[in-house]
Amino acid sequence: MKENILMTGTNGYLQNHISHFLKKNDYNTNCISLRNNEWKKKSFKEFDIAIHLAGIVHQKKSINLKNYIDVNARLTYDFAKKCKADGIKHFIFFSTMSVYGENGSLNKIIEIRDKENTNPNTNYGISKLYAEELLWKLNDDNFKITIVRPPMIYGKDSPGNFYSLIKIGKIFPIFPKINNKRSAIYVDNLSNYIDMIIRKKHYGILHPQDPDYLSTNYVLKLVAENFDNKIYFLKMPRLFLSLLNKLTIFKKVYGNLTYSKNIDNIHKDYEEVTLKEALKYILK
Repeated sequence: MKENILMTGTNGYLQNHISHFLKKNDYNTNCISLRNNEWKKKSFKEFDIAIHLAGIVHQKKSINLKNYIDVNARLTYDFAKKCKADGIKHFIFFSTMSVYGENGSLNKIIEIRDKENTNPNTNYGISKLYAEELLWKLNDDNFKITIVRPPMIYGKDSPGNFYSLIKIGKIFPIFPKINNKRSAIYVDNLSNYIDMIIRKKHYGILHPQDPDYLSTNYVLKLVAENFDNKIYFLKMPRLFLSLLNKLTIFKKVYGNLTYSKNIDNIHKDYEEVTLKEALKYILK
């Protein structure tokens, strides 16, 4: 009999995908909101595993560091304490690649190899790392912690930079010729990864990613081909690229930023969807 899973969040993009996948694979999955204190009155004794996805994600000027800490760290800790007290055995927390404090670079390869070398520089990253530190205080033989630090997550109608890139690729025909590499993960691959964590009981800090690194221009090329558009990549002068490398948004789109392929040394026991296959579905 498969485990009973408690998942936080009731209408988020990632929560919807993962909960649908787990239900389809015969897990008993219940999603709850942490927006008020009603969850504190509920009993979690029927659940074996908690997957914590709820939190503040997008950077907004109106949200300061205290707000991020209160929601992403302290609320996480309070929720985890109740899970432990009610007998849940496995707590899966969604953290972020942002705990490493890297945006990528056009001038060099940035590859994250050491999972302990964290240095967040945004409120979001700081709050997620603090949440991790609090959670480890609860970790023991009866309450095992898994920290998941995904890179950019993409899929059909996904929020964030990836879908913006597709929209741009439909309109503009000319782009800089830059061969970059970024770690990313298709949402279906991530759902399979979570299922594997549950089945194989993988604990500790994990870094899911697609089998191949993402190249921005390769994505743009596939988008153009899908819509029968012509696309051109122009070689940029080195000085111009150095100037672009100072822009955070450009580094996020074209910078090199990857997890090492063997950062976790975990054998994936499921078939992964390639970027080309994923785009066929996304662009339908």
